[in-house]
Amino acid sequence: MKIIQTLWTKPGLDAGWIDKQFHFFSWALSCLQLRKFYNDVELYTDQLGKHLLIDIFKLPYTKVHLTLDDFNYSSKLWSAPKLLSYSLQEDPFLHVDGDIFIFSPFNKKRLDHGLVYQNKEIESGSNEFYKKIFLEVLALSEDKSKLPKWIQNASLNNIEALNAGVLGGNNIAYFKKLGELAFDFFDNHSALINNMRNPSYATFIAEQVLASILLKEQEIDHMGLFTTNYVVGPLEVFENNNKEERLQNVDVHALWSSDNPTPFTYFSLDHFGISPFGRQYVHLLGANKKAVFSCSLAAKRLLIDYPEYYYRIKEYFTHEGAKNKRQSNVLQPAFAEVQIEEDNKFNTLKHKVNNLSCRKIFDRTIFLYETLTGQYLKTYNNIEFFISDFDRILQELEGIDRARIEDVFNLEKTRYYLAINSPDDEYLEYLENIAAESIKKIYDISQPDINSFRFEVNKFSRVISTKWNWVDHRSFKKESVPACAKETLILIDVTTKSLIELELTKFNEIVLYAFSTEATYSKAVDKALEIVELQNLEDFQIHFFQCVVYLITAGVLLIK
Repeated sequence: MKIIQTLWTKPGLDAGWIDKQFHFFSWALSCLQLRKFYNDVELYTDQLGKHLLIDIFKLPYTKVHLTLDDFNYSSKLWSAPKLLSYSLQEDPFLHVDGDIFIFSPFNKKRLDHGLVYQNKEIESGSNEFYKKIFLEVLALSEDKSKLPKWIQNASLNNIEALNAGVLGGNNIAYFKKLGELAFDFFDNHSALINNMRNPSYATFIAEQVLASILLKEQEIDHMGLFTTNYVVGPLEVFENNNKEERLQNVDVHALWSSDNPTPFTYFSLDHFGISPFGRQYVHLLGANKKAVFSCSLAAKRLLIDYPEYYYRIKEYFTHEGAKNKRQSNVLQPAFAEVQIEEDNKFNTLKHKVNNLSCRKIFDRTIFLYETLTGQYLKTYNNIEFFISDFDRILQELEGIDRARIEDVFNLEKTRYYLAINSPDDEYLEYLENIAAESIKKIYDISQPDINSFRFEVNKFSRVISTKWNWVDHRSFKKESVPACAKETLILIDVTTKSLIELELTKFNEIVLYAFSTEATYSKAVDKALEIVELQNLEDFQIHFFQCVVYLITAGVLLIK
């Protein structure tokens, strides 16, 4: 079966990612992993997409189709080019989004259907994402009889959708009809779509809900790669994999290669992160594209497995790299000159932080202060003066409000001082390479060389105790919020020139204590055993190994 992907550059080169560089790290990793298992991987794109993916980054697509240069649709209709790609197919195909990474091939039996999709989504409880979109479309329509029949007749209390992270199959007529109906909606109701609070939401129903409606109407044989998601909405892709239920040795390869749909919980990454040793299918959807940690995981995987592509993309999107390419390449297309901005213009994390405002660096502190006191904090031009003056302001507050503000202020001060005392990028990149090498070295609790490695904690990380969880938006409510003591690890990420915050479990803390001085794996296990109440040695050993892998994956533990 042919694999296809679609890149439309009109909506912008970051495409919802934390920045452009990570968007293309993702594209590279997605393409390269697909090519590892499939000989026919084709790209549908525009001139700029071809210029970047093929001419500059040299990704090994087997064929390129320039179908989107004259694609005159609003950039908010992000799924429209995918719908076009589906409708252009004449043979069985599988469309795979550029934020999906596979580490083993798709099961052939699961692909041999009229329609194949990632998973079915069924709204339940108070989660009515799709229903609200339909209600808004209906409310904006002046003549509901002119709306498409699939909208008029939609069962709003029983909406089902097909997640199109992966979508394809061998019923070509189905995809022709899907494209026809979707573009009829886009073409004939553009004014209505433009009046929506978020016009991009029209694409969710025109691709994913319509796909489900059409599936039922045509009674096509179909298969979801994963079981149904009954809680449609934001998905936390990465969990700290040190919970009691994680102690079972689940064969992630067997789950993925089975003839039956993989459990939906598979989407939550395990302790290996993005790795051939962990989940065999990764979809970094939604808010994970804005999360520094998950972006860093994708970047590290590209660096480990395909370093030439990693450095090619990174060099292109650095300030000097982009500038030099424009000066040296007289054949640089005009469209690239117009659309590509110079990213990463700050040479170091310290430089980046010193160019940020106090309100940006201490955004959580200032937001909470203004929420609780009702007073707007004046603008400060000097960060050190702000820190000193805010300490004075705190003395004027009392009770729980002062405790909450002081708690988040101490967290953000720790972040600030870690950043401004960070080394130059050359040394941080050296650490990044050590971290990447460390990830490659440990993969199995029974590997014979595990005790030959010496581990140390990354010295450019800090652990801070807080009384509230400042990652949780609920901690910023005006009303009193119960204290929830936690340990947070702050780590410098060189690729994004940012700081990552990781919530530590009690077992994370034990493992970090065990490696507080440089140690071998076996000595650290012995040190940890001295301070735990042991109930089951085998469970402890599995737990310890998973935690070590998680901390290595995060860049906290390094193997010398």
